[in-house]
Amino acid sequence: MARASKTLFTPGWVVAIFLLLASWAYGAPAEPAPKTQVSLFLFKPADQTEFSAAISNALLKALRANRRLRVKDSDKLLVEFAGEVPGEDIAIAEELQSQAKELTAKGHAKAAVTPLRQSIAKMESLMAFIKKRKLAAAHMALGVAEASAGLKRDAARTFTRLLTWRTKLRYNTAIHPPVHLPLFEKARKKLSKKKKGSIELLSKPPGAKAYVDGRFVGVTPTVAYGLLSGAHYATFKMAGYVKAAAKVTVSDREQSTHTQALKRSQKYLLLQQSLAGARAALAKKVATSDIVDLRSILFIDQALFATVTPKPNQKVKVDAYLFDLRSKLRLSLASVSVSKENLQPLRDLARNLYLNVRYDGAVDTPPDPPPPPKIEKTPIYAKWWFWTAIGVGVAGAVIFPTLFWPEDTSCAKGRSCIQVHN
Repeated sequence: MARASKTLFTPGWVVAIFLLLASWAYGAPAEPAPKTQVSLFLFKPADQTEFSAAISNALLKALRANRRLRVKDSDKLLVEFAGEVPGEDIAIAEELQSQAKELTAKGHAKAAVTPLRQSIAKMESLMAFIKKRKLAAAHMALGVAEASAGLKRDAARTFTRLLTWRTKLRYNTAIHPPVHLPLFEKARKKLSKKKKGSIELLSKPPGAKAYVDGRFVGVTPTVAYGLLSGAHYATFKMAGYVKAAAKVTVSDREQSTHTQALKRSQKYLLLQQSLAGARAALAKKVATSDIVDLRSILFIDQALFATVTPKPNQKVKVDAYLFDLRSKLRLSLASVSVSKENLQPLRDLARNLYLNVRYDGAVDTPPDPPPPPKIEKTPIYAKWWFWTAIGVGVAGAVIFPTLFWPEDTSCAKGRSCIQVHN
């Protein structure tokens, strides 16, 4: 007797495959929503430069904690708009690193040393436009390449140079060969015994925010303390000027000084005019043309304006206004009071500005009000005054005869009265 053949695609299998595909499609991760680009503009009093800089940094940090936002530096955007970013030189530095990475992957560590050194030199000349973590990664790659090529002394110097300005950096054995970890830690141990010094930072004009190795140290003129002796990187930022940076040397014997000349941005006047008009229109619910113009100047979606007003007891009031440059509407506003010792309320301020706010800038249309209730006429017999009137009428009908009808006195008391009806 022939055995019936079994087909693979039975109805049960078809249903199972369909459900599997449906669940996969339903559970597939959605495309991440594009981040909203926002810039901060702080209007500060002339005598609150240092305090205002701390407020600005704290607000920017709080905004960056919001993963739905991409916080853009307005000064950097202005430089990009003016075409003042050295894009070609940055591309050369990145290309040299790519060449070194390929050589290292092929086992040619010694050949990778030269392009890495060239890339670091190029990056140091572009420090204002290079992130510190990228420079640190290049230093680490150079030290590893030198160690792999047998250039132990050069590698030790590179690791020491790196840890001088990046003291908390760790050697990642998941990326770099573990065999070179002892050499890296030896450099760290050597630096722990090294003396520290300070450096005075000046700028022309004064009033720039100064950073050393990515850490904010004050507003120029200022002094950075507690730095390991050796090479560090100082960065200067000031509204309306091109961001500047320089490699500086700290000595443990005497306090050194570095003065940085700042270059006025070519498009700053255009931005200044817009900001002057914007400051006068913060109370309005609809953005004026001065506010909206920031979108065409800086290519941002939203603008956050903050004003600083001094208060008693060494405090200031910070009023923040969030405008969307696409919908041309003010989305929210909030205020807090802060002191130099406690900037924590600024984090709450940044969070409250985006409560119940759509990141695409649209404003939800409120629902239509409900129609007025129908007024049904009450029947006359259901009204209170109708039955009151009837009651009064009945009572009147009963009482009226007794009051006004003449009384029959023919039957006096003691007499028998018999009425006879014919």
